[in-house]
Amino acid sequence: MTTTKKQGASHWQGVLSMAVGAFIIVTTEFLPIGLLTPIRQSLHTTEGGVSWAITLPGLAAAVVAPVLTTTLKSRDRRWVLISLSFLVAISNIVAGWAPSLPILLSARVLLGVAVGGFWTVALSSGRRLVKEEDGNRATAIVTSGMSLGIVFGLPIGTAVGQMLGWRRSFFVVAGAALLVALIQMASLPAIKGQEAEQERKLTAAFHNPNVRLGLLINVFVFGGQFAAYTFLEPYLRALPNSNARTVDEVLVYYGIVAFLGTFAAEWAVKRFGIVRAFLICTITLSAVLPIAAVSTNFFIVAIAAVGLWGVLFSAFGVFVPVWMYEADPTGFEGNSALLVTTAQVGVASGAAIGGALVDHSGLKAAFFAGSIMILIAALMITRHEPTRSASPL
Repeated sequence: MTTTKKQGASHWQGVLSMAVGAFIIVTTEFLPIGLLTPIRQSLHTTEGGVSWAITLPGLAAAVVAPVLTTTLKSRDRRWVLISLSFLVAISNIVAGWAPSLPILLSARVLLGVAVGGFWTVALSSGRRLVKEEDGNRATAIVTSGMSLGIVFGLPIGTAVGQMLGWRRSFFVVAGAALLVALIQMASLPAIKGQEAEQERKLTAAFHNPNVRLGLLINVFVFGGQFAAYTFLEPYLRALPNSNARTVDEVLVYYGIVAFLGTFAAEWAVKRFGIVRAFLICTITLSAVLPIAAVSTNFFIVAIAAVGLWGVLFSAFGVFVPVWMYEADPTGFEGNSALLVTTAQVGVASGAAIGGALVDHSGLKAAFFAGSIMILIAALMITRHEPTRSASPL
């Protein structure tokens, strides 16, 4: 583990700057969702055309993340992270200026490069900035930025777009990304990459049984989540006496509990070990989704289920990286790239399966499908093979 930090020193300001960076990246990734109609009208295109502005970053991230592991080598991760923040700013500036759909989509591909690079580097770099025993907390802090971005970033960006226009919304987020880059310049120490790790072939990860399991679990966890979560808004609208304000309030509530869930996950790993904590979480969520599905006539039960859902899914953002770290500490950065790819595969496949089921069988079917996929992930967790560094089941 090579950084310029003194032995035993911690750089929590740098970890916090990565969490803020995660917030801005996730806000940028989902920004077009709330601005779809004005973008469509301004660029004289279709809703399907604009939807590619949401799809392309994920596809680009899935492809770029593994490639970066072979090109970064020993480059200072401090400057990699700062450069990615500038790239997010450039992407937003180009998107805000875009006179046509192709240019907008090109800007979103640039964002995908930043997304793939950030999640490849940030999780491992965050752990390197703190003492070994604080590594899981650093992971929780970085992933908490993602939880906040998913819920709070979207309404903030949408509100700015409604007040100032969709183009200025992108410009405002670009300014925030530039500010993050400056904060990272001031707070991040040098974080030297480990060239020996980067030269390992990505295929080496598949020789480790727990790494293989972690990647498969990641696909099913994200697949199960997005088979149901993609349709959370229509689910909330189906609740008794629900309206647009109710939906907004519940989504904010979901985001708050998801933020708290990242830190609950860090405590659970310390209390139960990664395998038990992860298993309890997946089994519980596989039960919560069907309860939510059949509770649309019972507002309080449904809201309680949604809250628990938020806590449990946000915990996965801690559990999966910790699992991968314990399975192969020396290959964590390279394996983080594979986590980005498998997560995107899970999101795309889960949303597609959920969409097909909603069209043919209704919302409940999508929720039950999500439950089954997460239950499969739980069964995979029981196949964990004890290692010297991993917590026993």
